[in-house]
Amino acid sequence: MLNFDHLGVLSAAVIRLLREERERQNISGKELARCCGLNQSTISLTDRGLRKPTLETLLRMADVLKVRLGDILLQAEAEGGAKPKVSKKEAGTE
Repeated sequence: MLNFDHLGVLSAAVIRLLREERERQNISGKELARCCGLNQSTISLTDRGLRKPTLETLLRMADVLKVRLGDILLQAEAEGGAKPKVSKKEAGTE
């Protein structure tokens, strides 16, 4: 089970990590939005923490960036986000 008190921290970390990956790949917010089929304002508001993206939006972003959302979640958790009580093996990530 997740510690729901830390979901905001986890969400912010996931968004930050996706933004950092986008910047590392030199992909603009406008280009990411176009490739995801989203409005540029959605990416901009998400990057600034003013909009919480849906799971579908996160998956689209990860797909365009060619990263696994599960890996981003694990990295966010390792950085102090919500800690699941499920092992990597049980979650199927090993």
